[in-house]
Amino acid sequence: MEYPDIDRRVHQRFPLHLSVHCAPRGSHSASSQANGTSLNIGSGGILLRIPAGIGAFEPGQFLRVAMEWPARLDGKIPLRLVAEGKVLRVGGSEAALEIIRHEFRTCAAGHGE
Repeated sequence: MEYPDIDRRVHQRFPLHLSVHCAPRGSHSASSQANGTSLNIGSGGILLRIPAGIGAFEPGQFLRVAMEWPARLDGKIPLRLVAEGKVLRVGGSEAALEIIRHEFRTCAAGHGE
């Protein structure tokens, strides 16, 4: 018997809508990169909405995703979450990413990586 309304995720997801920058792992080509928004995040994955450039990402592909984190280190220092993972599925303008590794980096206010 199938139960379609049951969420089988192992990790809890939190609705965080943050700006994200995505690129295939190891790629430095601007044409293969995309910007979008996270829809939800958990310790096991991220659901992304990437209106432009989503066609460049395919299931099984490894991506690097960077986003400004809403919390600050010691309440003062801005943080950036950088995660690498595998695209599990793509549909419309959304992509589900399984997180393989992640790290928080400190960054100067208003600056990127």
